[in-house]
Amino acid sequence: MAAERPIWARLLPYIRPEVLDEGPGSGKMRLYRLLGIPSNADKPAIQKAYRLRSWETHPDRGGDAKRFQEIRTAYRTLMNDAARELYDKTGEVKPDMPDQRTAGAIGQLSKTFVLVMQALLKAGMKASREDIVKHMRKCLEEQKQNLQKNEAELLKVKEFVSDCQERFEPDPDQVKGEEKEAEQDSVNLIEAMLAQRLTEIEGALAPIQKELGYIADAQAFLKKKRFVYVMQMKPHMTANEWAAIMSGATCTIQGTNAGGS
Repeated sequence: MAAERPIWARLLPYIRPEVLDEGPGSGKMRLYRLLGIPSNADKPAIQKAYRLRSWETHPDRGGDAKRFQEIRTAYRTLMNDAARELYDKTGEVKPDMPDQRTAGAIGQLSKTFVLVMQALLKAGMKASREDIVKHMRKCLEEQKQNLQKNEAELLKVKEFVSDCQERFEPDPDQVKGEEKEAEQDSVNLIEAMLAQRLTEIEGALAPIQKELGYIADAQAFLKKKRFVYVMQMKPHMTANEWAAIMSGATCTIQGTNAGGS
C-alpha cells in the first residue's frame, strides 16, 4: 500500500502561495511562497510544485513572464543543495552556485592546471605545443596515487590501533588485592588514549578521502575533453628530442620536476 501523501501536498493545487510560511530568508525573494510549498519540502515535492506553477504562469498560456522567471529561479535555487542552504541561512539567491562536490572538483582542476603550467614553464615548453589535457590527466593520476599511498598507510595504522583496543588488562600474577582497582584505572587511561588516537587517524583520513573524491570527479570531467595544440617541431630539433619532450613532461608534485629532471 502506497504511503499517504502529506496534507499540504494533497492540497497544493488549491493553496495560494501567499498563505504559506517560507521560513528563513522571508525578507528576500520568497522562493517557497512562489512554489507554494513549505520550507521543509523535499526535492520530489519541489519538482511537482514547479511543474504546476510553471504551467500556470507560462507566457505561452497567457501567464506573466516575470512571475514565470521568478518561479524558474526558485526551482533552480531550491533544487541546488548548496544554493538552498545559502538561501535558508541568508536569504541570498544564487541558483547557479556549484554544490560542494562540484566546487571541489573545480578546485582540483584549478590546482592541477597550475601544477602542469609551472612544470611546463620550468621545462621551457609552450602551451601551443603541448597536450595540456593529457598532462592534467597524468598529474591527477599522480596526485591520486600519492593520496592513496597516504590513505593506505593511515588505514594500516588505524587497523593496528583498533586491534590493540580492549586487550590491555591488569596482570593477575603481578596485581594483588587493592592494587587491582588502581591498575584498572590505568588500563582505562590506555583505552582512552587509543580511542583518541583513532579519532586523530580518522581526522587525518577524512580530507584525504574527500580529495580523492574530488580527483575522481575531476578525472571524469576531463575524460571527454581534448586540448587543441600545434604539432610544430623547433628548428634543428631531432625526432628523438621531440619525442622525449612530448612523453617526458609532467606536473611537479612533491619536488619531482617536469621531464624527470
